Order: sequence, then C-alpha cells, then structure tokens
Amino acid sequence: MVMDKNYFLARLANGEDMDTIGNEIAAMMTEAINEHNANLEAEAKRQAEVEKEAAKRDLIEEMVDIIKELAILEGMDPDELQVTDEEMDQLVTAFTEMFAAMRDLKKMFADLEAHATAPKATKVTPTDEQILADFIKMFN
Repeated sequence: MVMDKNYFLARLANGEDMDTIGNEIAAMMTEAINEHNANLEAEAKRQAEVEKEAAKRDLIEEMVDIIKELAILEGMDPDELQVTDEEMDQLVTAFTEMFAAMRDLKKMFADLEAHATAPKATKVTPTDEQILADFIKMFN
C-alpha cells in the first residue's frame, strides 16, 4: 500500500473521517516502532550472549594454558594436554553448568537457613483460671 495524497483522497471520497484514518496510521506506526525496538533489544541480548560465551571460552583457554605451564613445572610434556575445539566447548558447558548448580545450592541453603531461623510458633499453655473458665462455658 502506498500512502500518498491519492490514498487519502480515495478514503475521504469513501466517506471516511480523517481522524479515523490518522488514528489507524498512528496505531500502525506505534506497532512498527514497538516491533522495531523489540527486534533491537532481542539482537542486543543475542549479541551480549555471544560476547559472554566468547569471553568464557577465552578464560577457559587461558586456564588450559596455565594448566599446561603447571604440567611443565611437574616435568610433563604440555603437548600431552592438547584440548580440541569440541573438548573446549564441553569445558565451557561444564563450567557454565557448575556455576548454575552453585547458584542453585547457594539459594537453597539460604532458603533453608531462612526457614531454620524463622520464628517458631510458641505454644501458649492456658492458665488454671482459663481452663476452669472454659470448663464452665461447656455447661452454659
């Protein structure tokens, strides 16, 4: 659909109100802006995730290099500790899952601690007078 002067003239000729036409266009524009912003936000999140995964991989590669240096200090051939791309991916996944489990455990222990330190309901022992008053109420 092309929106030019003739588009509006045709709609006006069909008896439509310019305010109605304008509101429809404004609604379409708002929808387009919202969709565009949602697409930008989704792309930014995707890009941030890609960068995060690359940073994790870089750090784990550094860790592997440090382990190789430790192997040298222990008299081992560092070439025996070669890590393939597939193994590197597995390491990234393993560390990601390990930290997720650690967060879950920390939350679980915090919840348990909160539950353990929550004030317990105290049982109120009725006085002799209260027991007697309740007994007498039974006969009324």
